[in-house]
Amino acid sequence: MFAVSGDPKDKAIVMVESAKLSIPVGQSLSIQQMKKLGLYISNTSSQKETDRPFPELGVFAVNNKRKSLFDRYFQYPFNRSDLGELLKTIEWIKENDYPNRGTYK
Repeated sequence: MFAVSGDPKDKAIVMVESAKLSIPVGQSLSIQQMKKLGLYISNTSSQKETDRPFPELGVFAVNNKRKSLFDRYFQYPFNRSDLGELLKTIEWIKENDYPNRGTYK
């Protein structure tokens, strides 16, 4: 598991420390990289937020075969999924070797 951020390194470090994250966190995503991930990109509405366009939250999970389990894209900074619940779901999928769904072609 890992996370990525559009924040520059110094701001990403502050976020990692304040959230007490224990996973690797990449930082300084370019707008091109954000778009490639399919993320919604917002312009700042206040200098208190940031000084550059930034990605709204995206959550992705892949299995050991590098197949997508799910993805979620958010356009707003509220009413987001409970990440703890998502982690429990991922663990259950792994422990039960649950197959990907929606693969009909």
